[in-house]
Amino acid sequence: MKNQSPILALLFLLASCLCVADGAAAPVVAGRRMGPLGRGGNRSTNSAARRQQAQESASVPVPSSRGLRRVKKSPNNIKRTPQQPQKQLLQEQKQVPANRNNRRLSNGGFEHWQSNTFDHTETKGAAAATGWSPYMGGYTASTAESRSGQQSIAVKSGGAVQKLYPTNAVAGRKLKLSGYAKSVGVSPIHHGPAVMSVYADVKFVDGSWLRGQEAEFAGGTTEGWEYAENTIPLLKDVEAVHLYAVYYGDRGDGVAYFDDFDLQIL
Repeated sequence: MKNQSPILALLFLLASCLCVADGAAAPVVAGRRMGPLGRGGNRSTNSAARRQQAQESASVPVPSSRGLRRVKKSPNNIKRTPQQPQKQLLQEQKQVPANRNNRRLSNGGFEHWQSNTFDHTETKGAAAATGWSPYMGGYTASTAESRSGQQSIAVKSGGAVQKLYPTNAVAGRKLKLSGYAKSVGVSPIHHGPAVMSVYADVKFVDGSWLRGQEAEFAGGTTEGWEYAENTIPLLKDVEAVHLYAVYYGDRGDGVAYFDDFDLQIL
């Protein structure tokens, strides 16, 4: 038996080599197949898996910037929000409607009159200066007092207003409003309760207002005609100017006469 043991060992070793050569399964340890590196598989198996994964990855299409067509945005394919840009709103508001054709002050000397078409309580039925609407208690024609021409307007509590839509009153320019007045029995205006002036409210194209711009007269009882003016620098483009000849708020029974009004864009 002692002489047969080396022979048996040799035969067992040969049989093991034949089994591996014929593709026999490798031994399983702890429920997994052990490879030559002690991990779950062998080197050739890992290499094949990597090649298969690389092929699968290569078969998936990857977006490329070269294959994408750039779409140039134009006003037709841009989705606009309901609220338009402020710049565009300003451009639209600067377009003066066709019926607003009163670009310059007209009939500043109150020489031209027509039948009053305004439904105004105190001046209804009286003649009206062309281009001038009654304000508050309105006005009447006066041939007794005039600085130039044949007549002026007389105001006891109210005045006249004309609305203008100048196209050249833009930011950087100036508005100059001016006029003449003569008063009888009027209280002193400076620091007093009464108002007697060339008065303007300015509306800008963005919808904001500059109100209460006035060239104030002294009031009292004047012997001649008094001149007043005011120059207003414009910080924005103007849509409309409401120009007034006003006298109101006095406690007495005074009368103010107005003539030769003007509005200039400097």
